[in-house]
Amino acid sequence: MYLPGFPATARELPTHASGLQLTGTAFLFGQAVGQLALGPLSERYERRKPIL
Repeated sequence: MYLPGFPATARELPTHASGLQLTGTAFLFGQAVGQLALGPLSERYERRKPIL
């Protein structure tokens, strides 16, 4: 749902399609870093505490 809306979003906001693609990249990068950081913590200190 996000990718098909790129052209319309680029027209509505003062940005280029490459700037919008960067938002998707940043989101996926954040998800990867979060998994790498919180995964070992949740194994060490139970699962509920680090998630909260």
